[in-house]
Amino acid sequence: GTNTGCLNDGTQPDYMSKNPDMWMHATLAECCDENYSWDLSACLGGSFPTGTLKYYMSYDEGTCVQDCVGASPCGGLAESWD
Repeated sequence: GTNTGCLNDGTQPDYMSKNPDMWMHATLAECCDENYSWDLSACLGGSFPTGTLKYYMSYDEGTCVQDCVGASPCGGLAESWD
């Protein structure tokens, strides 16, 4: 079948469940950005969240990133605690 986006339905293959750090993402935006960056709009369900374009600290990356989806300097959509 055609795979056009990220799912959160609990039916992922075993290899994904066994290595969640590689395959699982905290948000739909993160999953789409990582796996479907060439067609974010379709992956995100037709709506393209832009974020605030403000910068926030990404402790995982050790630098400030922009609240947006796409290539650097975007770091994904900021969470409420960012």
